[in-house]
Amino acid sequence: MTHATILICHHKNRQPSRSEWRAIVKKMVESTIGSPVKLLFDDLGKPHLDNPKISISYSHTKDTLALALVQGDIKIGLDIEKASRIDEIQQIQKFAFSQGEQYAITTDLVSNWCLKEAAVKMYGRGFRDYDPAEVVILTENSSFSANVQNHEITRGYFRIIKKGSLIMVVCSDQELSTHVKHWRESMVGRVKNDS
Repeated sequence: MTHATILICHHKNRQPSRSEWRAIVKKMVESTIGSPVKLLFDDLGKPHLDNPKISISYSHTKDTLALALVQGDIKIGLDIEKASRIDEIQQIQKFAFSQGEQYAITTDLVSNWCLKEAAVKMYGRGFRDYDPAEVVILTENSSFSANVQNHEITRGYFRIIKKGSLIMVVCSDQELSTHVKHWRESMVGRVKNDS
């Protein structure tokens, strides 16, 4: 079983820009592994490090960032949402879920949306090739498969993590154990883009 560390960072001042979130991710990784890294992105925007022995995925809400770190060259995807986004997700439900999923999902829309997001992040292409409603997530216990028009595009394992008002889902091509930690950095409110 693969161990994933999930770091959560709350930003108290204002909503950071994309480059500020990236600078925070870089600081979180460096403080966790104890050495400098370069945060890189492939052609489709999937983040990775210049160290192939560590895999990452991250996601943020307005004021909270979650970062998943795993030792090894492992496919991983993470999504985070506030549970309070249920009203927004209900409004986009017909665009975000297939008809079969809408029928099957009677509770916990936020977790199901996070699972779909994390699965396509793990896949590495996000929703670039498909609309969210075209991607059907099938689950059994802690495993999932993501399918488009009855064709499997990816499969793996997932964990749903609920911490207070936050819901996170991490997906991987290997079974996962997770440990969630809050990350604090005195510079979080005044981080500069140094990536």
